[in-house]
Amino acid sequence: MLSQLELSETFVGRAFDAQSGRELVHEAMFGDQELYEPYRAIDLEGNWYIVCKVEDVASRVPDFDEVRDAVLAAWKKSEAAKLALAKAEELAKQAESSSDSIASVSGVQDAGAQGYEVVTTDMFSWLTFGTTQAEMRRGPRLGEAPPLEAVDAEFMTKVFKLQPDQEIALLNHDHSSAYVVRLDRREQTEDEMRQQFLAEANTWYGGRVMNSVRGGNAQNRLIRQLADQIDLNLDVLEEMMSKDSQ
Repeated sequence: MLSQLELSETFVGRAFDAQSGRELVHEAMFGDQELYEPYRAIDLEGNWYIVCKVEDVASRVPDFDEVRDAVLAAWKKSEAAKLALAKAEELAKQAESSSDSIASVSGVQDAGAQGYEVVTTDMFSWLTFGTTQAEMRRGPRLGEAPPLEAVDAEFMTKVFKLQPDQEIALLNHDHSSAYVVRLDRREQTEDEMRQQFLAEANTWYGGRVMNSVRGGNAQNRLIRQLADQIDLNLDVLEEMMSKDSQ
């Protein structure tokens, strides 16, 4: 028995619907998927899965005694994250007045002796379409910033507002790490990106994908509105057509 979060952390949970290429297994299994109904899925490496939900247990609020250890661990993690962020903010302030690299700032050098690591990330973008056809069909998603782990939308929002020689302290999404971030370089300035966007507006592949996704969503909304006007249950109709085709 797995929770949705636990399933999402598995290879099969991160695979996606082989037909639409959009819905992930962990979303479908905790959606309207029926028991024992086969679900074909494929992952980004081309591995195929046949998934069936064999049991569905309603969520409940457990007794405190059942989760006492988990609650204590979560509280300790929350308090540790606060201390980590406070230390990161302290280091950011020490580095703020220096134009040298973070690694050469005295406060950060002291932190290095305590086991903290200074790294330079790979170039990364706020959003990405991925590099494979399967990824591109799913539309844009949040980018990654290796070797940093579990960066989220808040991280991207704040980091992409950084100015040269400016530092910021941030927690990652699961609060397992605190980062001090300084802008090292940009591939292009905002003005250069704006000019490139205008020049490629009619030919950029990402634009076609986004327009296709928006068009599909608009079409689905229109069909739903028309079905509601005539009291037509599309889910029941789809199920009947699926049985007829079998």
